[in-house]
Amino acid sequence: MKLINYLKQVFGVLLCIFCLTSCSHEGRHNSNLPPYMQNVECKPVIGESTLTNASSIIRRPGQLWIHGDSLMILDVYDDRLYSLISISGDSLVSRFGKRGNGPDELLRPSLIQIDNKNQVYIFDQGKKLLHTSSMNKLTSDLDTSAPIHFKDKSGGFLSCTLTGYVGDRLYGDGHIFSFYDNSGNLIEGFGAIPDTEIPKEAHPDFYMAYQVHFIVSPDKKYLCAMGLYHDWLAFFDVSGDRPKLIKEYFSTHPVVEASGENDNYHLSPTENSFRNYWAATSFDDGLFINYIGATQKDFDNGDFQNHLLKCKWNGDIEKCYEVNEKIDSIASTSDGTCVYGVVLEPEDDNKIFYKYTNL
Repeated sequence: MKLINYLKQVFGVLLCIFCLTSCSHEGRHNSNLPPYMQNVECKPVIGESTLTNASSIIRRPGQLWIHGDSLMILDVYDDRLYSLISISGDSLVSRFGKRGNGPDELLRPSLIQIDNKNQVYIFDQGKKLLHTSSMNKLTSDLDTSAPIHFKDKSGGFLSCTLTGYVGDRLYGDGHIFSFYDNSGNLIEGFGAIPDTEIPKEAHPDFYMAYQVHFIVSPDKKYLCAMGLYHDWLAFFDVSGDRPKLIKEYFSTHPVVEASGENDNYHLSPTENSFRNYWAATSFDDGLFINYIGATQKDFDNGDFQNHLLKCKWNGDIEKCYEVNEKIDSIASTSDGTCVYGVVLEPEDDNKIFYKYTNL
């Protein structure tokens, strides 16, 4: 009997060791993910340092976009805002987007959008102007001669859909973001975060707690909206006259701190505020999302794990990849098999960019 008990104890110890080691093996389920992703298989992916020559000439890379062999980077360099890099040549092709408040200059541009017809859209949130160009013209400079003016109808982000535009409403009418037709007329506002009623006359900073960013498919038929400080993910069909919600995920509301009053009232993140869906990139059949899922305190201390979520435009979360590097902006190749990422705080100036393959 003693021998049987002893063998049971040994077996129990071995079982615990097996469970612990299997948790670090490919295919584990990560507890850092929100509840609705707990059944998504999470596999580790090893990044490879790349574009070392380009890293030496890039000052402070922000958002990334890939088109063919070109990597477009938001990188404030003297009086130019964007850098165009040849991936195969690991070299600078051009810098474009003159910075300033003049008629042919960009004051405060936000995300770039590139569609499947090689058209590039840049929204200048400082001037509320949308600029359109073709990729082949960006080897010289951005054409700013015929922009579309959106006045005060959008906050910091604006993207083009098949039948119009979508923009955030940080200073709007109680909606987090809204859809417009091709003439810039409001079609429909959206802001029904699950279990949350956004007051119609809410203070402008109220919307910052529910700040979203979005990404449109290359064919401009679908849109994904993501919460920065609240765990919310939604997929829309924007191919028709009115947007249709396809699928929606929700986990937590934002944790923010209010201070001041009247004109001095503002909301700000605390050390317990969560950073959630931090960046996204589209490819032909879907998108990758850079999910952080860590409190502000853990983020500042570098105590977090990046996850790349591979999703379909119908809202299905297909795969999850655990990334060792702390990355910010991401960009995918058109076939969705390779993602480039910018390291948040690189220890080596020549190791700013990493790529992740076989995704």
